[in-house]
Amino acid sequence: MPGLGSLVDAAENVPHQPLRHGHDIHDSDPRTRVRELVLRHGYNSNDFLALYDSWQYYVCDEPPGAVMYVKRGRTLIACGDPLTASENLPALLRGFVDHARGHGCRAAFLGASERLAAVAAGQGFGALKVGEEPFFDLADYAPRGDRAKKVRSAVNQARRSGVTTQLYRPADGLDAAIEAGARRICQAWQAGRPTGELGFGLTLEPFTAREVKRYVIARHDGRMVGFLACSPMTARDAYYLEDVIRAPDAPNGVTELLVLTALAALRDEGVRFATLGVAPLAGVERQPYGQYAVLRRALSFIRQHLNGAYHFASLNHYKRKYAPSFWEGSYLLYRPARMTPALAWSLVGAFTPESPLVSLRDTIRRRGSARAPTPRRPRAPRTALLTGMIALVATIGLMVSRTDAGEYNLPLLHLHLWIVLMITLGTLAIASGRRWVRPREEVGA
Repeated sequence: MPGLGSLVDAAENVPHQPLRHGHDIHDSDPRTRVRELVLRHGYNSNDFLALYDSWQYYVCDEPPGAVMYVKRGRTLIACGDPLTASENLPALLRGFVDHARGHGCRAAFLGASERLAAVAAGQGFGALKVGEEPFFDLADYAPRGDRAKKVRSAVNQARRSGVTTQLYRPADGLDAAIEAGARRICQAWQAGRPTGELGFGLTLEPFTAREVKRYVIARHDGRMVGFLACSPMTARDAYYLEDVIRAPDAPNGVTELLVLTALAALRDEGVRFATLGVAPLAGVERQPYGQYAVLRRALSFIRQHLNGAYHFASLNHYKRKYAPSFWEGSYLLYRPARMTPALAWSLVGAFTPESPLVSLRDTIRRRGSARAPTPRRPRAPRTALLTGMIALVATIGLMVSRTDAGEYNLPLLHLHLWIVLMITLGTLAIASGRRWVRPREEVGA
């Protein structure tokens, strides 16, 4: 199989579209130029997402590069790293900040690599670590030792069940039956998720730009029960194991078998690294570019209390059990370097195709419909009111907090995310409590 070098050769043959310096493109389709940049300079596991739908693009002709982003409120939120050579990162960062200012907005990068975080911190960006990403050095990786014994056990179980794997490379010829089977698995998987459709790169597009991807197919008794799609990160000589999807009734160990098969195939192809993507909120206790005491608590609170909907802990555990070769941080970069409620709300909105409140409502409904109906005792309004008052008291306590030097400060001038979260929880508790109360005649009064 040809390696990543063939992708660079293909990029050289893509017709170049001349663009003005700092041109913002969203009315026309710039994907020919963006594809060229992705296949040559893709470094971050998020970079390949630039070929998917729903992005706007800031494209610069000198130095050559591009930034994919969404606009939420008064924030332009870029995904991953700028698509450019490493030496051009400072210029692309400055250009994107100026571009955001020209639109009356602040600039932010979500899912930025450690490479970009180091450059951005030197330009006055806030750099908050929001997750960690596992990498495999395929030259010497093997799932040995106690750390990977669960993976080996799962793979052995899948093989004993009769699961087989098959490599599929669309560049060598399309297989309509494989792709139809994969789409059926995707539909079944999405139907069972507790959350609705998300945005900002969390959409499922396994066959977009299929000609440069690699796939592994899992079958059981001749029926497809899972698949894995790998997208290239050419600048790192790496592949991102982007979509690992199994059928709801697949035998145990199918996902582990898919991952190890993909790693072995990429190693045999001569690829150097592979990654499973970012584990959100992993390692946020360690912040290389600041203390971020309040924000660290806020991220820990989200990881603990929203785990039921987004499975932060289980996703982190799943990726660690493969015993990766090393981990790298994933960052939120923002300039001005000041976390505000408006910026926090924009970041939440980036992941929701509609408003965050609509997404929250749909998530609650989906989780409720997935559970067996059980009789509920009606809740009194005073219970919800008490919950809201407790949240407000906790908010006041957070407003008046001690600094590391033992002095008191009032962070009212830059309301931190903690305060916004607590007020929101109190308000939702009051509103939902009123809604849950049924009329008196319904409860036999």
